[in-house]
Amino acid sequence: MRYNKAPKSYGELADILISRGLHADKLSLVEVLERISYYRLSGYWYPFRKKDSDLFLEGTNLDEILMRYEFDRELRRMVFSNLDSVEIAIRNRIMHTHVMAYTATGYKNHRTFKSMHYSQHASMMSKFYNEYLRSKSKFVSHFKVKYGLFDDFPLWMACELTSFGSTVKLFQGMSRQQKLKVSNNFSISEILLESWLVCLIDLRNLCAHHNRLWNRRFGKSPKRPGSQSKYPDWYTPVQVFQTDGNARLFPIITVLKFLSGKIGCNEGFAEDMHTLIRKYPGIPIEQMGFPDNWQKCPVWSR
Repeated sequence: MRYNKAPKSYGELADILISRGLHADKLSLVEVLERISYYRLSGYWYPFRKKDSDLFLEGTNLDEILMRYEFDRELRRMVFSNLDSVEIAIRNRIMHTHVMAYTATGYKNHRTFKSMHYSQHASMMSKFYNEYLRSKSKFVSHFKVKYGLFDDFPLWMACELTSFGSTVKLFQGMSRQQKLKVSNNFSISEILLESWLVCLIDLRNLCAHHNRLWNRRFGKSPKRPGSQSKYPDWYTPVQVFQTDGNARLFPIITVLKFLSGKIGCNEGFAEDMHTLIRKYPGIPIEQMGFPDNWQKCPVWSR
């Protein structure tokens, strides 16, 4: 089947939504569609539709939809801000662990990555090299002038040019002994840290591309600590990880909150979350996986 829907004017799109039962002033609705777009906003009005229908539930109004949109926008900014600190700290720990074991340029030798296939290493090196060639950063320009060869480009510089995803691939390729050196900084196993970092990549990409967070079902769920007796904070009095198979936001940002605390950068995170939820009391937080007593979770109450 070919996609053959014709584009419509903002006025036509507004008429369609009003005809489906949305309570809105047409002029105001047109202004919203010009600012946000029909398709982006549709993710926020989807829960207001009747089952198996394009019609809205009785009484649905534009203000309710915009409230969820604004909540999500503020949530995304808050999460992204905390992700930034965690990403930088983790990147530094991974880089430092590797260079201390294999020197500044040891990462160019695939044998220094015990859990990485040669072809994966070659692909990673290609990305590093392309970023090196493309970069206009002053530190890269200085290096090219003074040293010239990419062969001598140290890992601590290379990591400044790569994505969070590439940094996590470095970690995944390390030997178990090196992974443990990194994960011990966060008082968790290397298996947990790897799972959590993969989930944070997805979260970061969603934030960076301004995608919806609040009621999203994520493709991956972070692994839960295996022992309640060893990791009670994740189980009682609040069960952090969902048991219904749906990967929602709460366990992922709780992981983020935990890692932020381990690097000493979580000041205000919990209070900001409390404040945001209080600011928008009409938001159904259970659709983000938040339990009613989420504030009592030790990860959030510290």
